[in-house]
Amino acid sequence: MTPHMLEKLDTICRTLGDYISTMREHDLDEIAMFLAMARLSVQMKMHEISSGELKALCEAIETTRCSTRQ
Repeated sequence: MTPHMLEKLDTICRTLGDYISTMREHDLDEIAMFLAMARLSVQMKMHEISSGELKALCEAIETTRCSTRQ
């Protein structure tokens, strides 16, 4: 990915962050959640993280959480 494209995507992520904050301030949590999902998708593209890698991370966190509760 070109530096120019990364810069554009970073700007989009920051803008989405602002929108997320605004939605939460107005108790529009469902919209904030959808915007957060969009921001995560952009961040994954920026950092070349696959869905499989994200899933593996989530599973590892969940496994660790369950282990510490016992």
